[in-house]
Amino acid sequence: MSAVQYILESLVCCALFLALYKLVLEGRVSHRASCLYLVLTTLLGVAIPIMELPLYPAETIYVEIPVVVAPEQSAVAVTAPDVPQSIDWSKLFGSVALVVYLVIAGFNLIRFSWRIYQIQRLRKQSRLTFYEAYDLAESVQVREPFSFWRTIFLNFSIQGIEREQIVAHEASHIRHHHTTERLIVEFVRCVVWFNPFVWIMGNMLIQVQEWEADSDVLSEGYDVQEYRKIIFRQLFG
Repeated sequence: MSAVQYILESLVCCALFLALYKLVLEGRVSHRASCLYLVLTTLLGVAIPIMELPLYPAETIYVEIPVVVAPEQSAVAVTAPDVPQSIDWSKLFGSVALVVYLVIAGFNLIRFSWRIYQIQRLRKQSRLTFYEAYDLAESVQVREPFSFWRTIFLNFSIQGIEREQIVAHEASHIRHHHTTERLIVEFVRCVVWFNPFVWIMGNMLIQVQEWEADSDVLSEGYDVQEYRKIIFRQLFG
């Protein structure tokens, strides 16, 4: 399979999966089902073009090859004239495209790994409190609350009811394993960075995960208006 063929097929697969979600599933299934669909179809969209999926069983054809005896050649050596070699532009373009792809993918993977390292370093530098379902890491370096694996990162300035609701929100992310889903999609983004539909599906996954966490917080009995104010303050200060 050529690179161009793979790119086109992966674009078509991801576009179809995304269209199916927007037309049939969005708003009609649970948040958990939407998250699983977006993660699985992101993987399938880049994996299906690699697979060879025959629609019909292959038929074996036997062809009898005749034996041809070459006539005797004279022992006179003929020297071919020197022909100037022309540049194969298709191979040159393919080589340049491959180098560009590898450079960008490598840069994305390095940045991806660096971000994970920064989070791990922030955790070591924070004040840790261990609970049964999660760990709480508090530090002045945390600008916005977030969770990674089973650790919730908070700033010391967040207190009171705002702290309770933010912890409940991030605990929902941990309970539903949102970090695992995000890492899978982010890794696919790094590798197939040329596919815009993968980026769109990744953004939609983040959105659905936030909706799922918000729904869990409100189901615990917190006031809707107060929770909206907290979200507004977190987003805009």
